[in-house]
Formats: sequence, C-alpha cells, structure tokens
Amino acid sequence: MRSIGYAFVIGGAFGVVGQLFIFGWTAVLGTGNALVNPLTMVTMGVLGLVMFLTGIAPKLEERTTMGVTIPISGMVVAIGGVTFGTRMETQSASAGAKAGAGLPLRVLGTGALISVVLSAILFFATHGALEIPADGSSMGPLLDIVLSFVVGGIIAAVAEAVLLATKAPVPVLLIIFIVVGAFMAAFNLDGLPFMNNGGFIVSLFAAGQAAYETFQVLLMGITPVPFITVLCVYLSVTVLGIVAGLLKK
Repeated sequence: MRSIGYAFVIGGAFGVVGQLFIFGWTAVLGTGNALVNPLTMVTMGVLGLVMFLTGIAPKLEERTTMGVTIPISGMVVAIGGVTFGTRMETQSASAGAKAGAGLPLRVLGTGALISVVLSAILFFATHGALEIPADGSSMGPLLDIVLSFVVGGIIAAVAEAVLLATKAPVPVLLIIFIVVGAFMAAFNLDGLPFMNNGGFIVSLFAAGQAAYETFQVLLMGITPVPFITVLCVYLSVTVLGIVAGLLKK
C-alpha cells in the first residue's frame, strides 16, 4: 500500500514537470500549436535519459514501479535499463541497442497497433461520421499545475494498484494502459478540461490517445502529418532510451 502512496506523489510530480514543459513550449510556439504536446513528450524523454544516467530513476523505482514507469520518461528509463543490462552481459553495444529497441517495439508498437485498429474499426463502422475529438481547454496556469499533480498522481496510483493486485508483467500492463488511452479518446474523455494537463499528456495513456486521434485524422483524408509526428515521438523515445543505455557507465 505504501508504494501506491509513493506512486501518487511521484506520478504527480512528473505531471507538474510535464505541465511546466507545456508552458515552456507554448511560450515558444504559441497557444494551440500542434507541436506543443509532442515536443513536451520528447522533452520528458530527455528528462528520463538524465534520470537514468544520474541514477535518480532506480532510486525512485525502489519506492514505486508505476510512479516512475507510467510517465513517458519512464519508457526511456526502461529502454535504457534493458540496453545497459544486455550491453554489460554480452559486452556488445550493438546487442544492447538491439535489445533496447525490442522493448518499445513490443510495448509502444503493440499498444499503438491496437489503438490504430480500434480507430479504423470505429471509423468504418460509422462510415466516417466520427468527429475529430475536441481538445480540452486550459483552466488557468495555477489550476493546470494543481490538476497536473492530481491527475498524474491518480493515474500512477491506479496503475500501481493494478500492478500489485494482478502481479501481471509490467510490459503487459503498459500495453493495456496505452489501449485504455485509445478508448478514452474514442469516448472523448481526454477532451475534458481537467484532462488537458501535464498529468495526462505525459503519461502512456496519451500515447494510445495520440495514436487513435491522429489515425482518425489520417482516415478522414485531412493530413498524415499528425500521425507521422506521433511515430516520430515514439522513435525519439526509443533512441533516447538506447542512448541512455549505451552512455551508462
């Protein structure tokens, strides 16, 4: 039970950091810029690399698994761990990189594939009548920060509770959480004002949401750019994780 409390606090802290990154990118790119959220996720990935190399991430993982893993930065940490472990075991950087690339392929790849299939099924089942989900609006800087902590904390705490209750492998749970994000997008739950903050946007739930929504845009014949952007975010997270594992001493 104590790890659930730690998950809430640590997950909430990551949510606040994510929200601060959102503020920063919004100041640079402008309000409503479509690149704000993708760049926020990549920046969180860079944070994950730093946390892995400095040894902060492993110390936090001693307190809670999901509090560290659910934010997208946690995927970089996990990839770095697999890369580093394999590199040390085989004394081969290429073997480490290959093993590191396999983790996001299984987790992000599988989760995104299921999200895309769900998107296509609903699109064709409704004969293309689905609307593009509306983005939630900001509720003001201070409230956004508070909600980032609360939402990020709740997401991490629930994920930790599910892990403790099911004892399921973490990669399997991560895939499930990504797909849950896609279902949230299908019902436009991610468009609610209290979800439009760092607590949700930097979580793996948002990875499924992004795959679902951008594939909808692609199927509508509007533009493939958002979907390609999501794939680039996935690739960036993978590369950052592998680099972290190769640089670790």
